[in-house]
Amino acid sequence: MYKINKFDKIKGFYRSSEDGKQFSYYLQTELQKQLKKHATMEDKSFSKALEDLLLDHYLIDQEIKQAYNEGYDKRNLLK
Repeated sequence: MYKINKFDKIKGFYRSSEDGKQFSYYLQTELQKQLKKHATMEDKSFSKALEDLLLDHYLIDQEIKQAYNEGYDKRNLLK
């Protein structure tokens, strides 16, 4: 696979990816319920809703690009 350089394509790569690793988090029950409710209303899984929040509102462009580049290198045994 070729390395993606354009930011919108990198975000698209993450949005279309089915790969992922499970992790645990701690969040107040009432906030979990609200997030799950929004995910259901948007016909998304909890994971996809969280991913959208991270890509759109939490991580900055540079951090997303850095994560992609590090992941690309690891997937392609470059580092």
